[in-house]
Amino acid sequence: MKDEKLVKLSLAVALAGIVALFMIILFIGPDMTTIGSLSEKDAGKHVVLNATVLTKSTSGNNVFMTIYDGTGNITAVVFNARVTVKSGDNVTVTGQVNVYKGELEIIADLVK
Repeated sequence: MKDEKLVKLSLAVALAGIVALFMIILFIGPDMTTIGSLSEKDAGKHVVLNATVLTKSTSGNNVFMTIYDGTGNITAVVFNARVTVKSGDNVTVTGQVNVYKGELEIIADLVK
C-alpha cells in the first residue's frame, strides 16, 4: 500500500472514531430520575431532576436549595454560582449524587 493511501485511510478512520465518540456523548447523558428513587448506592452517579425549590439559602458564593419533586426532597448544592431561583420555582437540576453527613445531596453542575 502506498504511503499516500495509508495516510488517507488513517485519517478517515480517525475522523470516523471522533464522530462516533461525539454521537455517544450526545446520546449517553445523565439519567432523568426522581428524588424518591435515589439511595446511597447512587453516590457518584450523574442525574437530572425536575423539581420545585422549597427553600434557598446562600453562604458566600454557594447556594443551598431544598428541592421537591413529589417523591421526596433533597438538598442541591451549587458551588461558586449565581443562581437566580427562588422558593416555588420549578427547576431542572443536573448534578452528581453525593452523601454528606449521612444524607443524600446533589452537587449541581447546572440549574435551569
